[in-house]
Amino acid sequence: MLREPDLTGHRGSQWRLLLMLGLASRSRWEDEKIARILGIPVADVESQRLLAYRLRVLDTQTQELTFFGRSFLDKIRGSGPARRKPEKRKRLSIEQLYYPLTCDGLVRH
Repeated sequence: MLREPDLTGHRGSQWRLLLMLGLASRSRWEDEKIARILGIPVADVESQRLLAYRLRVLDTQTQELTFFGRSFLDKIRGSGPARRKPEKRKRLSIEQLYYPLTCDGLVRH
């Protein structure tokens, strides 16, 4: 994941860990809260927490992301597609709109 931060190449378990790290980045890692939000068993969240400890992206005492964990998430977030603002649709005036006077030989009144 560190060598290639492209989000398209990650497996399901890696996605799950990234989602959980993203949820924990706002406050602290809470197994029950993360399990409820993602709709998965608490046991799965606990196993991902142990993996986060081994990767040293989560502090074992404070349950908060380490500096490395925050930097890692920032790198992953930066590798996604750039978000563009949607273009505003240009509104046509009533004179610019086209309304045919006839359609299939029928005259509009």
